[in-house]
Amino acid sequence: MITGMRYDQHSRSKGGLSPRLGLFMNPFPTSTLKLLHGSAFRAPNVYETYYEDPYLAKGNSALKPEKITTSELIWEQAISAGLLSEMALYYYSMENLIDQMLDPADSLLQFRNLAEVRAYGVEWDLRANLKKGWYAYINLNVQRAADFESGQPLSNSPGLILKAGVSLPLLSRLYLYSEGIYESGRYSIRDTKTTAYFLCNAGLKVTRIRKRLSCSLRVKNLFDTGIMLPAAYEHELELIVQPRRYIGVVVSYSR
Repeated sequence: MITGMRYDQHSRSKGGLSPRLGLFMNPFPTSTLKLLHGSAFRAPNVYETYYEDPYLAKGNSALKPEKITTSELIWEQAISAGLLSEMALYYYSMENLIDQMLDPADSLLQFRNLAEVRAYGVEWDLRANLKKGWYAYINLNVQRAADFESGQPLSNSPGLILKAGVSLPLLSRLYLYSEGIYESGRYSIRDTKTTAYFLCNAGLKVTRIRKRLSCSLRVKNLFDTGIMLPAAYEHELELIVQPRRYIGVVVSYSR
């Protein structure tokens, strides 16, 4: 068992205690069960509290700090040498979540505290470190985040995310990697929903070109998929078009 306590004091808000607790068990030689519980808080920043524009926004000196309480149940299972699976159930409760809203009285934007937001979901992860430098993973996350009082789902929060990737050696220092990402639609601030999308990234990486020097060719959005994500209140558009295919070269030096 691991436990701890953190105390934070901020000049614009009251101090807060953030307890943490972790229980760990090994029911089988290749299995680990974790129970994690904790809380944290975030004080409103200067922009959220004081930013004003006579035609766009107004400040809110009465903002309260955000507070989140988290609980997670995690099962880790070593299936074989180099193959690890993890399943997690989680539940988050957020109080005074800070979000930007439109005041109907004067049509100005203002950051306000939401009463309470709850999120829960399940995540599954499988990772394989195979022989000869092969590596692969798959990750699935099914979740729901909603306002506790109204039951309305939060904007810009996908309900399903699926990721998978693989990296394989072509030569002694040349690797090919690729990953795919699928996301379900997200609600916008006007309660419309974006379409789901699939995104593919790929690349080639050459390690140790000269001692600690490496170079990689990266291609993001390989199939040039059109993606639109929800905008915020300060944007004129309801949805924002995301970048299309991107090709770049990255040179890195590790000490």
